Amino acid sequence: MPDKPSPAEFPAFESLWVIFSYITANWKTDCDMPQAQFNQALKWQVGLDKAYSAYYGATVTAFALQLKRHKGDVNAALKALYSDNEQPNPAEPDVAKVLGEFMQWNAAFGGFRAFGYQNYPGWMGNGNFEKEPPPYRVAPEAENHE
Repeated sequence: MPDKPSPAEFPAFESLWVIFSYITANWKTDCDMPQAQFNQALKWQVGLDKAYSAYYGATVTAFALQLKRHKGDVNAALKALYSDNEQPNPAEPDVAKVLGEFMQWNAAFGGFRAFGYQNYPGWMGNGNFEKEPPPYRVAPEAENHE
């Protein structure tokens, strides 16, 4: 990533990737999501809900403004973008929505390992442990596990 890019050097997908990548770099997580998969996820989000086009556009615009404000310093621009849009009172709620989802994607695609967690296949759908009660989110009739 160049030290002093102009906002024009960051087309929408690339800008969103830079914003997403900041999570891994800043919080020292271990996200395995490749850029091609990230781009596909963006397309799917827009396909599911056209409002995401505006959310992503607002995020790219906010990043470009921060880049301009910070004279092309990408790290300073990203730090400001995230800090300005923290909950409970984000400067731009649409941008905060995108940043929050990017954080969730980062955790889902491996970032959880930075906190000492492991992936246990099957846990989200139901536990894989014989004679153990199922996870708390099950239908009451599924609780009979004798």
